[in-house]
Amino acid sequence: MAELACGATCAKYLLFIFNFIFVLTGAVTLGVGIWILVDKSSFDAITRLIPESENVTEALSGSGVLRSAAYALIASGSFTFIIAFFGCCGAIKEWKPMLILYAVFLLVVLIILVALGIAAGVYRKEAGNRLKPFLNNTLINYYGKPANDDLGAFTVAWDLMQYKLMCCGVTSGSDYGDVGGNNGPVSWNRGESLDYTIPPTCCKLKEATASLTETALQELIATDCMRTPNWEDKTISNYNKGCLTELDKWITENALIVMGIGIGLGVIQIFGVIFAICLCMAIGKADGAVI
Repeated sequence: MAELACGATCAKYLLFIFNFIFVLTGAVTLGVGIWILVDKSSFDAITRLIPESENVTEALSGSGVLRSAAYALIASGSFTFIIAFFGCCGAIKEWKPMLILYAVFLLVVLIILVALGIAAGVYRKEAGNRLKPFLNNTLINYYGKPANDDLGAFTVAWDLMQYKLMCCGVTSGSDYGDVGGNNGPVSWNRGESLDYTIPPTCCKLKEATASLTETALQELIATDCMRTPNWEDKTISNYNKGCLTELDKWITENALIVMGIGIGLGVIQIFGVIFAICLCMAIGKADGAVI
């Protein structure tokens, strides 16, 4: 193996270190996915120690969401591990075929990211138009399902959204219907006395930064808020703030973060491709060959 020039040597070790980090990341992601599949009980026990996760974990464990998440982690972890392994071994062993394959993989991922970004921009309005029917459907048909039900995750998702975004229902608290009426969520039992107008997560807490737990929900500003929300008083409940508007705001505000992450990943991949090609050329030059 011929000796590389100083710049090529730097590129070689930078490529190795960069990909070694991703090898470890992929291995950890793959390991977590396998752990969830083979030993879900211990995973549940550990995640319940995290604030606000108890209700979420219970709902996800009783549905197929956790299993699907495990498969997604295994797939993404395996993909990351394989690509990074090619880059790692290709760099340290100075093996051109593996480096070329690594660069091709990165280019494919980059093209997919660009395509997803374009699709997100093109279909942004259409996705926004479909958001309201989706929220209406999940609230009416699935809210109130118990945690051990396959669809219980929707109840937890709605409660978290209402609590975190400080909103209520799709357009307002009126989406929960009237006590004794036929409208509103079909599975919601309206509390122990069957007289709730809105769920507790639509009410405001004395401690605004409290975690979403049963204990926190006992510390409402108005203890009778669920029965008489007093929709004109915004200090008691979020009755008049629909989650459709608040969720759309949240998506818009966080879109820039997602775009920034996507651009950052794209730049990293471009540098990975450049380093791999430059290293290939340097290896070929050192060996007196052409790629």
